[in-house]
Amino acid sequence: MIRRTSHLSRDLISRGFGNVLVLILVFVIERLRHLAGAIQFHEAFKENNLKKNTLKYFINTLLFIDMSSIAVLGLLLGFVIPKGKVQPSNKYFLGLHRHEWGDIHLYLSLFLLVLLVFHIWFNWTWIVQTTKRYFGNHWKNFLWAISCGWIVVLLIGWIAVRF
Repeated sequence: MIRRTSHLSRDLISRGFGNVLVLILVFVIERLRHLAGAIQFHEAFKENNLKKNTLKYFINTLLFIDMSSIAVLGLLLGFVIPKGKVQPSNKYFLGLHRHEWGDIHLYLSLFLLVLLVFHIWFNWTWIVQTTKRYFGNHWKNFLWAISCGWIVVLLIGWIAVRF
């Protein structure tokens, strides 16, 4: 019998994954408290560039771990865990069903989007300065073209899938 994927978080916690998630969350909170020190976040970043660089390093490390995990799960879903018409018992890997691995893959992808927003936010000055160096007065047009280009690519992909 295939379990519903809406109970994924309860299943993960019951299998011990909850402990790992709690440890990661505690580590992140403690690390952020350490970075901020006794001052609030915004004041710490304005006053001390070292703390900002440390946070950038932490975000980049999380980005690497997250992208690596997404890639491994993608390979697992594509090549290791069988899909299609096979016995349901064959669709389990390390106690999780193929659809549950897909859910984890989705959640890691959403976390990647959040990390990417922070990554771009912390590196925005570098992005603008480098774009100005290469494109001169047209740097704003170039950044707008890249942003709109991705929206167009996503729209074309959505239309291609729908029809």
